[in-house]
Amino acid sequence: VIGKLHLVNRVSADTTNAGVGDAKLTIDTVGNVGIGTTSPGHLLHVYAGDGVAVNSYTALVQNAEATAGDNFGLKVQAGKNSSDVTMEVSSAAGSSYMRVRGDGNVGIGTTSPGAKLDIVGSSLGIRVKKANLSDVLRVYTQGSGVFVNNGDFHVEDNVGIGTTSPTAKLHVAGTGLFTGLVSGITPVAAA
Repeated sequence: VIGKLHLVNRVSADTTNAGVGDAKLTIDTVGNVGIGTTSPGHLLHVYAGDGVAVNSYTALVQNAEATAGDNFGLKVQAGKNSSDVTMEVSSAAGSSYMRVRGDGNVGIGTTSPGAKLDIVGSSLGIRVKKANLSDVLRVYTQGSGVFVNNGDFHVEDNVGIGTTSPTAKLHVAGTGLFTGLVSGITPVAAA
């Protein structure tokens, strides 16, 4: 075959001549394979036009191996450097939601993550939650930052307990109980 190879599948009741527009699979002259497109732009280009994959995924990778430890899903193997893109999830318009770089850094809301997990966005915070329980950890970015380092909890701004507007490094609104040694505190009568 010289040029593109188009595989066409028509219903038997259709007696019209099949054309390129009826192609289900196309292999172009450089070896790109298109499913749902006659102009594949990548080695494998799967395209579901409007109305083709309604309430369904465009692709499914399924392994039905029953032996424990022998069932593997999808592996993406690409990239070695921070400039390489191993995987990207984006909107239909092409806006990047999540990117995994070749150095292993993952970015959500950023295409250039500077850490193993780098989250950038206009909505505040990260939430870690165990199923059927309340939140285990919430981190919000209203102040300069909240860090956990070697089991120590560090806050680079004021901390409020019982208040959302702390005015000191530690601001407790309500009563407190200390069961260990506390030093350097001058008691102040409640207002």
